[in-house]
Amino acid sequence: DGVTAVTHIGLLSYDAWLLRHPEEKINDKDASRVDVGALRILLEGQYLFDILDEESDFSPYKLLILPDNIRVDGDLRQKLDAYIANGGKLLASGKSGLAPHSDGSYQFAFDLGAQYEGTREISPVYITAHEQIDRIGIADQVLYAPSERISLCGGTALASIKEPYFARTAEHFCSHRHAPQ
Repeated sequence: DGVTAVTHIGLLSYDAWLLRHPEEKINDKDASRVDVGALRILLEGQYLFDILDEESDFSPYKLLILPDNIRVDGDLRQKLDAYIANGGKLLASGKSGLAPHSDGSYQFAFDLGAQYEGTREISPVYITAHEQIDRIGIADQVLYAPSERISLCGGTALASIKEPYFARTAEHFCSHRHAPQ
């Protein structure tokens, strides 16, 4: 009795966002994984969080996570601008946080310290940590999922992406699931 949960993290649900933006849906296989992946990361890290939609009040949260494919424009942009102006922080992964630009391209809607350069053409790629990060170490890790190209606008990179020599295809075969770097 008399106990109130204190959550500082809000996860904006991709599935809920899609209900208002069905034209933005990526393929069904990947769409079903967006929320599940974010949920697993938060649950495995033992973080307290709430699942939100665009109608939710963002103000109680110190951090709002936009998982993978949530584009930002219109009402959501205004709501997030107010959230950030009041000290809220955003964590955007994948293509989240992008807004349409006047030339038809997409750019980050907020200052995320990076410039969006488009989807990487080759997959898989390798992630190299610049120094040991917890259990990951400094060995290259293979990222099998498609990734985005971004460049830093200041700050310090903790890791970098390396592309393989070639994309594995019928013409360029390697016995492994990925080609060497």
